[in-house]
Amino acid sequence: MRRIAAMTPTVAASGIILLAWAVISYPQLVNPFFVPTPTAVFGSLLDVVGSAAGVRDVLNTTLRWLAGFFIGAGIGVGLGVALGLSRRTFDALEAILDFARSIPPVALLPLFLLVFGIGHSSKVAVAAWTAALPTVIGAGYAVRHARETRLLLGRALRASRLQLYTMFVLPEALPEILSTLRVSLSLALIAAVAAEMLLGGDTGLGKRIFESAIIYDTAQLYAGIVLVGGLGFVANKIVGQLDRRFVHWAGR
Repeated sequence: MRRIAAMTPTVAASGIILLAWAVISYPQLVNPFFVPTPTAVFGSLLDVVGSAAGVRDVLNTTLRWLAGFFIGAGIGVGLGVALGLSRRTFDALEAILDFARSIPPVALLPLFLLVFGIGHSSKVAVAAWTAALPTVIGAGYAVRHARETRLLLGRALRASRLQLYTMFVLPEALPEILSTLRVSLSLALIAAVAAEMLLGGDTGLGKRIFESAIIYDTAQLYAGIVLVGGLGFVANKIVGQLDRRFVHWAGR
């Protein structure tokens, strides 16, 4: 019952959006070139997921996105925790990390293209870079902001340095780290799709969206956008469930 109650606002909001879309598109209050009907978009969506080429695009985008995310998040969490445990090192590198995070990943696409080429590697690298930077900073801050009372409790219990970090600091930091990973997951998807659009290649939802815009097939363009949003939505829901299951002490 709790899950149904939690889903009700989402379902209601989705219904309102679909209703507004239908009211605008079916009477053609807006040029259908810009706002195709839900029926046209749904038909294009079925065409995409029902074709071998469409399934290949979805799978390739998903693989690039998740590969980049896991590589970037793994490096980010490890490096962020290490930096968070050393305040002096974190303070020394904080400005560099903030500078690197401020560079739009799209601006680095030509560099990744030169280094990794036009294949899968460059797109995975862009997604990994995009996921790593916020994860490093988020994990570092999460470790640094562990409540002093927990540390005092650990010291009072004569915990070793390793026990202090693994039993007191990391459990305190884990909820914030997982929240950062949810953000990085979405950013990695954005970067992977943008790389597919701008770096070229034979497959991917980004390539399909870009080509749909070029040939003015707005129904397929919307369908591609819906697919990308659906991938991100499902992945974030899965991470949210893992968060609530394994970080139950945070009161979520």
